[in-house]
Amino acid sequence: MELRYNLTIQELMDFFSKEHKGFSEKAIQKTEQTIGVSLPVIYKDFLLKYGQDIINDSYNHIFSPNEICTSYFEIQDTLDNVLKSDYEQAVRNGTSKEEYADNPYFTLWQLPKEQWHTITQNYVLIWCENQGVWNAGFLLQDLLDGKENPPIYLGIDDDIIEFVKIADNIEQFLISMTLEAAGYNMDKYTEKEEIVSVLSNASIDLEKLKACGHIGTCLDSSNQTLYYLVQNTNDASLTLMRLQKEDLLL
Repeated sequence: MELRYNLTIQELMDFFSKEHKGFSEKAIQKTEQTIGVSLPVIYKDFLLKYGQDIINDSYNHIFSPNEICTSYFEIQDTLDNVLKSDYEQAVRNGTSKEEYADNPYFTLWQLPKEQWHTITQNYVLIWCENQGVWNAGFLLQDLLDGKENPPIYLGIDDDIIEFVKIADNIEQFLISMTLEAAGYNMDKYTEKEEIVSVLSNASIDLEKLKACGHIGTCLDSSNQTLYYLVQNTNDASLTLMRLQKEDLLL
């Protein structure tokens, strides 16, 4: 039996896909010219090697290079093409303060873009929930500062105004997206005794799995079975997922 702990994103993508398909370097370069900044090399390599692998679009949605944009661009588009007429009507009617007192989009509409940073930072959007409930991406300033492996932020409250950090680095985010996409097809265990039993039967060391971090991974390459353990930092609960490669539906 061969066990490999703490899998890299490359090892996970190889588990889920026999053949890989990426986006072209030309398409990525065009995107960088459009947004005015280079994407981190780590993320560009992922797009080049695995960007069009099925798993990236089987649950949540990876942005193709021509979809990658800044949150400021999306906000401006929404203001111009969706909200502008309503805001102008409210101003004419003298009801804008009453209707939009706590509306950040209305506040942004009134400000020059140079002052938008007082309401929201600018993010480079790279991924979204399958129905568009959230968007995730890099803080633009991190890319301008040349950070090689920056954190990933997630828009909350179904908008792109307020963001929270959801991953400390790119690989952590990509692993999370990959495992989330596969999760619907995995065996799931939440009771501690059951988790211990399943891992013991597979000769997997629970403590070694937990030491991998918030999401611990282990691949039994002999049986082509993937295990991953999620540690809930709020209540210290554990969730174990198990997937045999032969059960993949991708």
